[in-house]
Amino acid sequence: MDEIRQYYHPDRTGMVEDVILDAIGGIIGIAIIIYWRKRFWFKKTIQTKTTE
Repeated sequence: MDEIRQYYHPDRTGMVEDVILDAIGGIIGIAIIIYWRKRFWFKKTIQTKTTE
């Protein structure tokens, strides 16, 4: 997305390295969210089952 915006600015150019870094950042962010949700969802499920 950022590369598209940079295309329209005369002083900026999109680079392949930027795209790769953006993709890696996105993958890391998604991995953190998945880890976080699994960790706390699992604890919540155990607590709910033990109180029933």
